[in-house]
Amino acid sequence: MPTLDLGCGGTKRGDVGIDCEPWPGVDHVVRLGFQPIPYPDDTFDGAVMIQAIEHIPFIVYSLEGIRAYPMVSFLKEVHRVLKPGTRFVISTLEFPDPRCVEDPAHCSYWTRETAKHFVGGRDSSVGDQNDLMAGLRVPFRLIHSGPTPDGLLEIVLEKP
Repeated sequence: MPTLDLGCGGTKRGDVGIDCEPWPGVDHVVRLGFQPIPYPDDTFDGAVMIQAIEHIPFIVYSLEGIRAYPMVSFLKEVHRVLKPGTRFVISTLEFPDPRCVEDPAHCSYWTRETAKHFVGGRDSSVGDQNDLMAGLRVPFRLIHSGPTPDGLLEIVLEKP
């Protein structure tokens, strides 16, 4: 029953730790959102990401003006390596907490509604359609998006 800790830093909480830096305990150095997770489809029984998703940008542009969505690529990779029926638990700062913008390495900000752009369920049918047409959809089901007792935002996604 292997579990995955994404953006684990030096405090791996799962069986396999992935980070962009070779901290002690990191099993694979991967630029999440830009490189694939080096495991086959349907490998993991769950994944966590604790205060690291804010380091993955929502959108980037090349010098030629080509647009890419690293967050969508990342979420699709997590979906790919999780077994059906398993969960991905994300914990992050919730905007407008000033800590969201104090760290210049934070390049995405999350609210309780942000995950709905990627999995559907926005209050606006026009907004949902725009997200779908922009290619933002990832086939996760949103289980929960709300505060934790320690003041963070917890997002729970499930692979159907």
